[in-house]
Amino acid sequence: MTTDESTPAQLIEQGDTLWATLWATLWPAISEGDDAALLTPGAAGDWSARDVLMHIAHWQEHAVERLETHLAGREPVSLDDYEAWNARWHTEDSDAPPTEARNRCEQSRTALRTFLGSLEDSQWDERVRGIAAGLVNEHYQEHLDFLAERTG
Repeated sequence: MTTDESTPAQLIEQGDTLWATLWATLWPAISEGDDAALLTPGAAGDWSARDVLMHIAHWQEHAVERLETHLAGREPVSLDDYEAWNARWHTEDSDAPPTEARNRCEQSRTALRTFLGSLEDSQWDERVRGIAAGLVNEHYQEHLDFLAERTG
C-alpha cells in the first residue's frame, strides 16, 4: 500500500503494529530489563540494542518536530545528510544507561503516536503522510528487517 492509498488510520495502525513487533518480539531484553543484553553489540552492526533504542528515540522526536514545523507553515530542517545525524546522536548517546534508552524510546513513541492521533484528517497532506509512512513506519520496518537478517 503506498502512502497515497493509505488512510491516516491505516498509517497509524501500521506504525502501531510495527512498533509492537519491534518492541516485544525481536527485543525481549527491552521489556525484561536485561541491561547486559541491551549493551551487547550486534543489534545493528556494531550498535547495541541500547544504541538502536536511542537512535529510534531521536528519530521519533525528530518526526514530531518535523510535523509541528510543517503544520505551522515552516520548512523542516533538511534530512539530506541523515547519516551525519545518526553519527552525531550516536556519539552524544554513547554513555546513556539502558534504562534511559528504554524510557526515552517509549516516551518518544508515545508522544509521536499521540501527536499523529490528534491530527485532523485535513492535516494529513502529502508531507504528513510521508513522515508517517517513511520516517516512522519504514524506519521501524528497516530495523525489523535488519534484526530478522541477523537472527535468521
